[in-house]
Amino acid sequence: QAHELAGTVRRLFEEIAPAQAYALGKDIVDYIYALITSAFTNTVTAAGLGTFGRSTLIDVGGILDDVGNPEMGRTMLLNRPYYSALSKDNTIIQMAAFQNAGLITQGMNTSTLQDVEGFRVIKAVNLPATVISGATVLKGFGFTKSALALATRLSADYVNAIPGAGNGNLTVVTTPGGFSANLVQFVNHTSAFAAQRLEVIYGASRGQLAAGALLTDV
Repeated sequence: QAHELAGTVRRLFEEIAPAQAYALGKDIVDYIYALITSAFTNTVTAAGLGTFGRSTLIDVGGILDDVGNPEMGRTMLLNRPYYSALSKDNTIIQMAAFQNAGLITQGMNTSTLQDVEGFRVIKAVNLPATVISGATVLKGFGFTKSALALATRLSADYVNAIPGAGNGNLTVVTTPGGFSANLVQFVNHTSAFAAQRLEVIYGASRGQLAAGALLTDV
């Protein structure tokens, strides 16, 4: 509102930017995660939470090997309980004790627990509990880059395209990784409020079905 904007030196738009970026990113990731279904036809690896660990990742890697996937650039998405179980694997803990004590003293997060049997391991807390077959539920997904495809583009700059629509500002913001979105800011002087939003046009689809391997519970 006008009084709130005029009565503070806080950079209010910048304060809400991280939450906006998170919401946009989560929306895209959720859309992609919904594509991880039984359409990926490699042999499903099943492991109960009590027995899951590094040996299961070896099995998933073997499945990708057998159908000709490259060893580089592999990723393993795990839901939170399975990620925690992998972090407790004795082999990984022993490796940490002798090679990288920071895994124990600082915790195992996506920046430290990222290379297990050739997989960069990601804790996917919003991985959906998709039913794969019968009562088995998705717990993880091992894949190479060609398994999933994402395309994005910017919408048109209507601020400059439509006469009279210039009561605002549209700029392009780009992350270090190269992802771009439109940042739209405008003021409504009649209602006395300012607004900001991020927008991007995107779409996603499954790529090579042989490039992904599903992990389920037993």
